[in-house]
Amino acid sequence: MAIDSVIVTDQRKIADHLNAYFQSVFSGSSVYVLNGRVFDPCEVSFVSYSGVFSMLLNLNSKKSCGPDNLPNMFLRRYAEHVVKFLHEIFRVSLLSSKLPCDWKAARISPVFKKGDRLSPQNYRPISLTSPCCKLLEHIIATQIGNFLTQHSILTNFQHGFRKGYSTVTQLVTIIHSFALNLDNNRQTDIIFLDFSKAFDSVTHDKLILKLKRIGLPEILVNWIADYLNNHEQFVAINDQRSQSLLVTSGVPQGSVLGPLLFLLYINDIVNVITPSVQIRLFADDCVLFRDINSLDDQNELNSNLHNIHLWCNEWGMILNAEKSVCMRLTRKKVPLNNTYQLGSSTLREVTSYKYLGLTITSNLSWNMHVDNICSAAFRKLGFLRHKLRTCPANVKLLSYYSFIRPKLEYASIVWDPYTKLNINKLERVQRKAVRFIYSKYLPSDSPSALMSANDIQTLESRRREQRLDFLQLLLNQKLAIDSSPYLSFLSTRNTRHHHPNLLTPFLREPMPLCILFSANSVGLEQVMRTSFIVTYV
Repeated sequence: MAIDSVIVTDQRKIADHLNAYFQSVFSGSSVYVLNGRVFDPCEVSFVSYSGVFSMLLNLNSKKSCGPDNLPNMFLRRYAEHVVKFLHEIFRVSLLSSKLPCDWKAARISPVFKKGDRLSPQNYRPISLTSPCCKLLEHIIATQIGNFLTQHSILTNFQHGFRKGYSTVTQLVTIIHSFALNLDNNRQTDIIFLDFSKAFDSVTHDKLILKLKRIGLPEILVNWIADYLNNHEQFVAINDQRSQSLLVTSGVPQGSVLGPLLFLLYINDIVNVITPSVQIRLFADDCVLFRDINSLDDQNELNSNLHNIHLWCNEWGMILNAEKSVCMRLTRKKVPLNNTYQLGSSTLREVTSYKYLGLTITSNLSWNMHVDNICSAAFRKLGFLRHKLRTCPANVKLLSYYSFIRPKLEYASIVWDPYTKLNINKLERVQRKAVRFIYSKYLPSDSPSALMSANDIQTLESRRREQRLDFLQLLLNQKLAIDSSPYLSFLSTRNTRHHHPNLLTPFLREPMPLCILFSANSVGLEQVMRTSFIVTYV
């Protein structure tokens, strides 16, 4: 790693440098003063003996140890002896709003993101905490989740870290909106916002203020305040560890409560957006967009962007103006042009942007996305050829299923190609992989025959099943998104050619819910009672 322009290989020095950098992004420390109230034991009745015992038995024994080096395997094996002590610790912790000090330490595992590996800015701190603390966090998170659901606190525009939501539901909702505008020859201006160190920028006292504002029970607010206070972290690289430093802001990435607390912190950002402008969130990934018919529409979008900027200033979040961009999605030869301002910076305009793993282009063509995932898949295939050359076919096949095919199928219900060119590009990757798996490279060796003999489906047929599987989830209300914008039933007279329960395809363009064409050919009743391969949520 580069430290003061000098390449350093000493792991202790690297660990200290990374930890110092991770601490440098924190905001100033703040202390929330507890009211000193003693809570009644009935207020922690949700900490049940049987519940703690069940959690111990379901611990994943393969998970890494926390800073206390207490393995999950030990807790699971001796659950009947450990449970009585943990249950009492959990109960007293909640009654007193105090977390054991030893559980406030976190071992940081630096995970490389992208860019220069020598720069600490390109590493994400993932916290490994005590498994006992994680069990208590699960209990707290369940109670908070029940409260949020009961009172409908979280915005429906947030798809991150929530049951019934996923990256796929997020992509379906926004691409559907883009496609409708494009199909009606309307321009859509899109702003992709990039938060810098979003999880680490959460100010503790402001988070507590927000928890109190939504009416979260005081016993939970006080416990969370102590949970965040006086946390320490150290970076461990192999057997070397840095000195411990105080965590003065942020929610721990890798913890149970961290993602939920972040959602609550960013939740009210939607309140500064006017009704005509759309906002979508996936954790800290934020998208603003609006259909554009005049300069006034663009000015309104600019005004909403300014509101977001003011919200960030108030709550201590930082937007990266260099990584935040705008895109104009249109077929018009002369689109309406206007610059978008983020503070004193003018946003850069792009014609393509990778969002949640999909390459979105200004004409909503998926050619670039297909090219990108095929290139990435071929690179992975080359790596496997080098590493697994002498391995048996079953190992190669498992590696293909694990590392390559998911890249070719991720969120395919959104971009499923309808041109033969793109369909063949994807199938070509699998045919090359099949030749490698079974070591059949002669011109006379048929990949199609190999696939048929070994029950390997074509990617096209798998995408069809995935479309139907997603449709089944929509129809059976297994997803948290409203299905009505995407599905509508045809009213048909009862004639000889009557087909009951047909679904109306939307858009003249072959877009995400070309699912519907598949559904109409299969029959809606069969779709609703059939379980297909892939589940997204």
